[in-house]
Amino acid sequence: MNTLILFIFATIGLTNIIVHGKILDNIGLRSFLKKNLYSEIFELFECYECTGFWSGVIMGATLISNDPLYFISCGFAGSVLSYFLFKKQNRICCRGE
Repeated sequence: MNTLILFIFATIGLTNIIVHGKILDNIGLRSFLKKNLYSEIFELFECYECTGFWSGVIMGATLISNDPLYFISCGFAGSVLSYFLFKKQNRICCRGE
């Protein structure tokens, strides 16, 4: 159970850091990637579902199992988790306006 909770928070946290983290701006990584990657590739760093998938794969391989079936499945779970969190954040932010 602890591993599942850690997986959920780690996947969502990593996704948020990659998509919105100021640290990537402060060290210049986001502007470097934007300048040096094709725009279609860079979009992956701005998309919650895409970034959530890869965050889920990384966290799944790290925390759950090194079996490819499991960590790919964790990627799909991470994509869904990140998408729902993004929708929930938008609903909360937009309600105040």
